[in-house]
Amino acid sequence: MMILDRFAAGYIDIANLAVEEAGESVRVTGSVPSEEERQRVLNLLGEAQAEGIRSTHAIEVRPGDKPADEGASVADIRYPAEPA
Repeated sequence: MMILDRFAAGYIDIANLAVEEAGESVRVTGSVPSEEERQRVLNLLGEAQAEGIRSTHAIEVRPGDKPADEGASVADIRYPAEPA
């Protein structure tokens, strides 16, 4: 099972993660929004290592690093508020 498949099954938000796979090794860098999610990533990487996939990681916790809702900002531009 590929690392990205494992992350999807584990409900990991990969919006701020870089995942580099090369053969039987993987490197994951970036940030997640909580320590709980960071631990889930580390557990999944540990399971992958137990199955023979080498991994390295540098994952930070940044609570404010949630992707912006791009749809809201685009909607504001396309449909500006009507004058009062």
